[in-house]
Amino acid sequence: MHVEVVVAFLGPSAYISPDHYASQPHFPTWAYAAVHVTGRPRLLDEVRPCAGWTT
Repeated sequence: MHVEVVVAFLGPSAYISPDHYASQPHFPTWAYAAVHVTGRPRLLDEVRPCAGWTT
C-alpha cells in the first residue's frame, strides 16, 4: 500500500514584543521556522546512517 504522509519539522521560535519596533503601528507577532515534508515512507532493510548523503 502506498500512503502519502506529511511530516512537520519545527525550528526556533520567538515572541516579538510591540516595543521592539521603532515605527507605528505596533503589533505583537510570533517569529518561527517550520518545514512540512510530503512523501511516501518506505522501510529500509539495512541500517546505514547518511548513506549517500552529501551536504
